[in-house]
Amino acid sequence: MVPPIFEEIRKKRPGAWILYGLYSPLWWGRQEDMHLLKDIPQDAVAVWYIWNSEKSLLKAKDSDINIPPPMPNNILLFDDVARSLHLGAFVGEPYRCFCPQLERIQAVAIRQHKMNTQGVGVCGGPSEAPGNEIDYIAHLEFSRNPELSIDEFSSKYIAFLYGQKAEPLVLQLMLRQPTVQVPWERIWKSWAALMCYGYFSDQSFRNKYKLCSAGEEDLRALREQIALAREAREVASPSGKTRLDKIIQVLEEYRIIGELSREESLQTLVKSNKNLPLKNVINAYEILKKSAADAGLSDEIYHYSRLK
Repeated sequence: MVPPIFEEIRKKRPGAWILYGLYSPLWWGRQEDMHLLKDIPQDAVAVWYIWNSEKSLLKAKDSDINIPPPMPNNILLFDDVARSLHLGAFVGEPYRCFCPQLERIQAVAIRQHKMNTQGVGVCGGPSEAPGNEIDYIAHLEFSRNPELSIDEFSSKYIAFLYGQKAEPLVLQLMLRQPTVQVPWERIWKSWAALMCYGYFSDQSFRNKYKLCSAGEEDLRALREQIALAREAREVASPSGKTRLDKIIQVLEEYRIIGELSREESLQTLVKSNKNLPLKNVINAYEILKKSAADAGLSDEIYHYSRLK
Protein backbone atom coordinates (compact mmCIF):
# COMPACT_ATOMS: atom_id res chain seq x y z
CA MET A 1 0.00 0.00 0.00
CA VAL A 2 2.97 2.35 0.34
CA PRO A 3 3.29 3.51 -3.32
CA PRO A 4 -0.48 4.18 -3.83
CA ILE A 5 -0.59 6.38 -0.70
CA PHE A 6 2.45 8.27 -1.90
CA GLU A 7 0.94 8.78 -5.35
CA GLU A 8 -2.37 10.08 -3.96
CA ILE A 9 -0.61 12.63 -1.75
CA ARG A 10 1.56 13.79 -4.63
CA LYS A 11 -1.51 14.40 -6.78
CA LYS A 12 -2.80 16.93 -4.23
CA ARG A 13 0.55 18.23 -2.99
CA PRO A 14 3.08 17.91 -5.83
CA GLY A 15 5.88 19.63 -3.94
CA ALA A 16 5.28 18.04 -0.56
CA TRP A 17 7.96 16.19 1.38
CA ILE A 18 6.45 12.82 2.16
CA LEU A 19 8.06 11.23 5.21
CA TYR A 20 8.10 7.56 6.17
CA GLY A 21 8.90 6.85 9.82
CA LEU A 22 11.22 3.90 10.36
CA TYR A 23 12.11 2.72 13.85
CA SER A 24 15.27 1.05 15.15
CA PRO A 25 17.23 -0.91 14.20
CA LEU A 26 18.85 1.08 11.42
CA TRP A 27 19.08 -0.34 7.92
CA TRP A 28 22.12 -2.57 8.46
CA GLY A 29 20.30 -4.41 11.24
CA ARG A 30 17.08 -5.19 9.40
CA GLN A 31 18.02 -7.27 6.38
CA GLU A 32 14.97 -9.49 6.91
CA ASP A 33 12.59 -6.69 5.90
CA MET A 34 14.78 -4.98 3.32
CA HIS A 35 12.29 -5.96 0.62
CA LEU A 36 9.68 -3.82 2.39
CA LEU A 37 12.00 -0.82 2.49
CA LYS A 38 12.52 -1.12 -1.25
CA ASP A 39 8.78 -0.59 -1.73
CA ILE A 40 9.06 2.96 -0.38
CA PRO A 41 9.02 5.43 -3.31
CA GLN A 42 12.46 6.78 -4.15
CA ASP A 43 11.26 10.40 -3.91
CA ALA A 44 10.08 9.94 -0.32
CA VAL A 45 12.16 10.78 2.76
CA ALA A 46 12.98 7.96 5.16
CA VAL A 47 13.04 9.22 8.76
CA TRP A 48 15.02 6.83 10.97
CA TYR A 49 13.90 7.16 14.57
CA ILE A 50 16.82 6.72 17.01
CA TRP A 51 15.99 6.59 20.70
CA ASN A 52 19.48 5.68 21.91
CA SER A 53 22.26 7.21 19.83
CA GLU A 54 25.03 5.68 21.89
CA LYS A 55 23.77 2.15 21.26
CA SER A 56 22.61 2.76 17.69
CA LEU A 57 25.55 4.78 16.37
CA LEU A 58 28.50 5.12 18.73
CA LYS A 59 28.74 1.38 19.36
CA ALA A 60 27.97 0.38 15.78
CA LYS A 61 30.74 -1.22 13.74
CA ASP A 62 32.47 0.92 11.12
CA SER A 63 31.59 -1.73 8.56
CA ASP A 64 27.89 -1.19 9.36
CA ILE A 65 28.13 2.60 9.32
CA ASN A 66 29.62 2.41 5.82
CA ILE A 67 26.70 0.41 4.40
CA PRO A 68 24.67 2.85 2.26
CA PRO A 69 21.00 3.29 3.23
CA PRO A 70 18.41 1.70 0.95
CA MET A 71 16.75 5.05 0.27
CA PRO A 72 18.30 8.07 -1.50
CA ASN A 73 16.77 10.54 1.00
CA ASN A 74 17.36 9.84 4.69
CA ILE A 75 17.02 11.80 7.92
CA LEU A 76 18.01 10.63 11.40
CA LEU A 77 15.51 11.60 14.10
CA PHE A 78 17.14 11.58 17.56
CA ASP A 79 15.08 11.18 20.71
CA ASP A 80 18.11 11.86 22.90
CA VAL A 81 17.12 15.06 24.65
CA ALA A 82 15.62 13.29 27.65
CA ARG A 83 15.78 15.92 30.35
CA SER A 84 12.85 17.84 31.72
CA LEU A 85 11.58 20.30 34.30
CA HIS A 86 8.92 17.89 35.62
CA LEU A 87 9.35 14.62 37.50
CA GLY A 88 8.48 12.16 34.73
CA ALA A 89 10.78 9.53 36.20
CA PHE A 90 8.65 6.46 36.11
CA VAL A 91 7.41 5.63 32.62
CA GLY A 92 10.56 6.09 30.57
CA GLU A 93 9.81 9.70 29.66
CA PRO A 94 12.07 12.73 30.18
CA TYR A 95 12.84 13.24 33.85
CA ARG A 96 13.88 16.22 35.94
CA CYS A 97 17.61 16.75 35.73
CA PHE A 98 20.42 18.80 34.25
CA CYS A 99 22.70 16.67 32.10
CA PRO A 100 23.84 18.13 28.73
CA GLN A 101 25.66 15.72 26.40
CA LEU A 102 27.91 17.91 24.24
CA GLU A 103 30.73 15.40 23.73
CA ARG A 104 28.37 12.55 22.89
CA ILE A 105 26.43 14.71 20.44
CA GLN A 106 29.65 15.76 18.73
CA ALA A 107 30.69 12.10 18.37
CA VAL A 108 27.24 11.17 17.00
CA ALA A 109 27.45 13.95 14.39
CA ILE A 110 30.80 12.65 13.15
CA ARG A 111 29.32 9.20 12.62
CA GLN A 112 26.13 10.60 11.11
CA HIS A 113 28.16 12.33 8.39
CA LYS A 114 29.90 9.07 7.52
CA MET A 115 26.48 7.56 6.85
CA ASN A 116 25.73 10.09 4.09
CA THR A 117 22.32 11.00 5.48
CA GLN A 118 20.76 14.28 4.40
CA GLY A 119 19.88 15.73 7.78
CA VAL A 120 18.87 15.25 11.40
CA GLY A 121 15.87 16.00 13.57
CA VAL A 122 15.73 16.09 17.36
CA CYS A 123 12.86 15.53 19.77
CA GLY A 124 12.57 15.02 23.49
CA GLY A 125 12.10 17.24 26.53
CA PRO A 126 11.16 20.93 26.56
CA SER A 127 13.69 23.52 25.42
CA GLU A 128 12.97 25.55 28.57
CA ALA A 129 15.25 23.14 30.42
CA PRO A 130 18.80 24.56 29.99
CA GLY A 131 20.36 21.15 29.35
CA ASN A 132 17.85 20.42 26.59
CA GLU A 133 18.30 23.86 25.06
CA ILE A 134 22.06 23.48 24.58
CA ASP A 135 21.67 19.87 23.38
CA TYR A 136 19.18 20.90 20.68
CA ILE A 137 21.61 23.56 19.46
CA ALA A 138 24.52 21.09 19.62
CA HIS A 139 22.67 18.46 17.56
CA LEU A 140 21.96 20.99 14.83
CA GLU A 141 25.34 22.72 14.75
CA PHE A 142 27.54 19.63 14.98
CA SER A 143 25.42 17.90 12.32
CA ARG A 144 26.05 20.89 10.03
CA ASN A 145 29.76 20.91 10.77
CA PRO A 146 31.19 17.79 12.47
CA GLU A 147 34.64 19.42 12.45
CA LEU A 148 33.40 22.10 14.83
CA SER A 149 35.29 21.80 18.13
CA ILE A 150 33.65 21.91 21.56
CA ASP A 151 35.55 25.12 22.35
CA GLU A 152 34.41 26.77 19.11
CA PHE A 153 30.84 25.73 19.81
CA SER A 154 31.06 27.10 23.35
CA SER A 155 32.60 30.42 22.38
CA LYS A 156 29.67 31.06 20.03
CA TYR A 157 26.59 29.48 21.58
CA ILE A 158 27.25 29.11 25.30
CA ALA A 159 28.70 32.63 25.33
CA PHE A 160 25.56 33.91 23.59
CA LEU A 161 23.25 32.22 26.08
CA TYR A 162 25.21 32.82 29.30
CA GLY A 163 27.54 35.74 28.57
CA GLN A 164 31.22 35.91 27.63
CA LYS A 165 32.51 35.99 31.20
CA ALA A 166 30.47 33.01 32.30
CA GLU A 167 31.14 30.91 29.17
CA PRO A 168 34.27 29.01 30.33
CA LEU A 169 32.68 28.20 33.70
CA VAL A 170 29.42 27.02 32.14
CA LEU A 171 31.30 24.88 29.63
CA GLN A 172 33.23 23.26 32.47
CA LEU A 173 29.95 22.67 34.31
CA MET A 174 28.35 21.07 31.25
CA LEU A 175 31.28 18.81 30.42
CA ARG A 176 31.55 17.52 33.99
CA GLN A 177 27.87 16.85 34.55
CA PRO A 178 27.36 13.61 32.56
CA THR A 179 29.91 11.82 34.77
CA VAL A 180 28.53 13.37 37.96
CA GLN A 181 24.97 12.42 36.94
CA VAL A 182 25.58 8.66 36.63
CA PRO A 183 24.90 7.63 40.27
CA TRP A 184 22.36 10.40 40.82
CA GLU A 185 19.91 9.09 38.25
CA ARG A 186 19.42 5.97 40.35
CA ILE A 187 19.42 7.84 43.70
CA TRP A 188 17.08 10.60 42.58
CA LYS A 189 14.61 8.37 40.75
CA SER A 190 14.16 6.01 43.70
CA TRP A 191 13.39 8.80 46.20
CA ALA A 192 11.28 10.83 43.78
CA ALA A 193 9.26 7.68 43.09
CA LEU A 194 8.78 7.12 46.83
CA MET A 195 7.54 10.68 47.32
CA CYS A 196 5.09 10.37 44.42
CA TYR A 197 3.80 6.86 45.04
CA GLY A 198 4.60 5.96 48.63
CA TYR A 199 6.18 2.71 49.75
CA PHE A 200 5.36 0.38 46.91
CA SER A 201 3.09 -2.56 47.57
CA ASP A 202 4.06 -4.06 44.22
CA GLN A 203 7.32 -5.99 44.61
CA SER A 204 8.46 -5.56 41.00
CA PHE A 205 7.91 -1.80 41.21
CA ARG A 206 9.83 -1.69 44.48
CA ASN A 207 12.69 -3.64 42.93
CA LYS A 208 12.84 -1.26 39.96
CA TYR A 209 13.00 1.82 42.20
CA LYS A 210 14.84 0.31 45.13
CA LEU A 211 15.87 3.07 47.52
CA CYS A 212 19.57 3.71 47.80
CA SER A 213 21.76 6.17 49.66
CA ALA A 214 24.10 8.71 48.10
CA GLY A 215 27.79 8.12 48.71
CA GLU A 216 30.00 10.81 50.19
CA GLU A 217 31.91 11.07 46.90
CA ASP A 218 28.61 11.45 45.01
CA LEU A 219 27.67 14.37 47.25
CA ARG A 220 31.10 15.96 47.04
CA ALA A 221 31.04 15.94 43.21
CA LEU A 222 27.52 17.37 43.17
CA ARG A 223 28.38 20.13 45.64
CA GLU A 224 31.34 21.11 43.48
CA GLN A 225 28.99 21.43 40.50
CA ILE A 226 26.63 23.63 42.52
CA ALA A 227 29.53 25.85 43.59
CA LEU A 228 30.70 26.11 39.97
CA ALA A 229 27.20 27.04 38.81
CA ARG A 230 26.97 29.73 41.49
CA GLU A 231 30.37 31.08 40.47
CA ALA A 232 29.23 31.26 36.85
CA ARG A 233 26.03 33.02 37.88
CA GLU A 234 28.00 35.85 39.47
CA VAL A 235 29.44 36.88 36.08
CA ALA A 236 26.64 35.71 33.78
CA SER A 237 24.49 37.89 31.55
CA PRO A 238 20.88 38.51 32.69
CA SER A 239 19.59 35.66 30.48
CA GLY A 240 22.46 33.48 31.69
CA LYS A 241 21.50 34.14 35.31
CA THR A 242 17.95 32.99 34.55
CA ARG A 243 19.23 29.76 33.02
CA LEU A 244 21.70 29.15 35.85
CA ASP A 245 18.95 29.69 38.42
CA LYS A 246 17.08 26.77 36.86
CA ILE A 247 20.23 24.63 36.82
CA ILE A 248 21.09 25.45 40.43
CA GLN A 249 17.56 24.69 41.58
CA VAL A 250 17.66 21.21 40.05
CA LEU A 251 21.15 20.45 41.37
CA GLU A 252 20.14 21.66 44.84
CA GLU A 253 17.12 19.33 44.76
CA TYR A 254 19.44 16.44 43.99
CA ARG A 255 21.71 17.48 46.88
CA ILE A 256 18.77 17.65 49.32
CA ILE A 257 17.52 14.23 48.22
CA GLY A 258 21.04 12.82 48.51
CA GLU A 259 21.38 14.13 52.06
CA LEU A 260 17.92 12.79 52.97
CA SER A 261 18.93 9.38 51.61
CA ARG A 262 21.73 9.25 54.20
CA GLU A 263 19.58 10.14 57.23
CA GLU A 264 19.83 7.42 59.85
CA SER A 265 16.12 7.67 60.67
CA LEU A 266 15.23 6.73 57.07
CA GLN A 267 17.56 3.76 56.71
CA THR A 268 14.77 1.29 57.53
CA LEU A 269 13.29 2.21 54.15
CA VAL A 270 16.65 1.96 52.37
CA LYS A 271 17.68 -1.39 53.83
CA SER A 272 14.36 -3.20 53.65
CA ASN A 273 13.21 -4.86 50.44
CA LYS A 274 10.22 -6.51 52.08
CA ASN A 275 6.89 -5.17 53.25
CA LEU A 276 7.42 -3.09 56.37
CA PRO A 277 4.89 -2.96 59.21
CA LEU A 278 2.44 -0.12 58.62
CA LYS A 279 3.54 1.67 61.81
CA ASN A 280 7.17 1.76 60.62
CA VAL A 281 6.16 3.12 57.22
CA ILE A 282 4.00 5.88 58.74
CA ASN A 283 6.80 6.91 61.10
CA ALA A 284 9.32 7.01 58.23
CA TYR A 285 6.93 9.08 56.12
CA GLU A 286 6.53 11.67 58.86
CA ILE A 287 10.29 11.95 59.25
CA LEU A 288 10.76 12.23 55.48
CA LYS A 289 8.07 14.92 55.14
CA LYS A 290 9.51 17.03 57.94
CA SER A 291 13.11 16.64 56.79
CA ALA A 292 12.24 17.48 53.17
CA ALA A 293 10.28 20.56 54.22
CA ASP A 294 13.02 21.73 56.60
CA ALA A 295 15.61 21.34 53.83
CA GLY A 296 13.52 23.45 51.45
CA LEU A 297 12.59 20.73 48.93
CA SER A 298 9.65 21.90 46.82
CA ASP A 299 6.45 20.09 47.77
CA GLU A 300 4.80 21.54 44.67
CA ILE A 301 7.21 19.49 42.56
CA TYR A 302 7.78 16.37 44.71
CA HIS A 303 4.36 16.05 46.47
CA TYR A 304 5.85 14.50 49.61
CA SER A 305 3.17 16.05 51.88
CA ARG A 306 0.71 13.56 50.40
CA LEU A 307 2.60 10.61 51.88
CA LYS A 308 0.43 8.81 54.42
